[in-house]
Amino acid sequence: MEHKKSKFDTFYIIFLALLLIYVIASFSLLKDFGITWDEPVQQYIGKVNSDYIHGRTDKLEDLPEDLNYYGPFFETLNYDFSTSLMDSFRMLQVDAFHILIILSFSAGVFFFFKLVRLIYGSETALFASLFLFLNPILFAHSHYNSKDIPLVAGFTITLYLWVKFEISDQK
Repeated sequence: MEHKKSKFDTFYIIFLALLLIYVIASFSLLKDFGITWDEPVQQYIGKVNSDYIHGRTDKLEDLPEDLNYYGPFFETLNYDFSTSLMDSFRMLQVDAFHILIILSFSAGVFFFFKLVRLIYGSETALFASLFLFLNPILFAHSHYNSKDIPLVAGFTITLYLWVKFEISDQK
């Protein structure tokens, strides 16, 4: 199941270079994506939960009923992360809000590469990862979708770790 890896893996180096190019290009395109219709709601969920966690309020009743069912973990993390970027680097709120989403997608693609590499080898992993990078819809979502991208990235990381430890246990 596991392919032999040489000490110098050309496909891995190419992948890392492409990942770096993706991150640099994504950061340089931040202003081109703007704000989506549901971003204010996502930021509001993050703010309410952050205020509660940091003791700025003692109740979560500020969220309307329909927002109680949204997953607060990433929104809260992203709110705190983007707020610190805005304070530290004087970034615009929309741009700062997108950075952690881009980094989540990058982590997901990195572990996707590692998963496919583990099972099928580096060459297949490089081509499979390129399909993710070059998919226009996924590229756009990787800049502003704070609901699906972190979920898929987390799932991919979990799947990689599961397969990695299963293979290790079989040896």
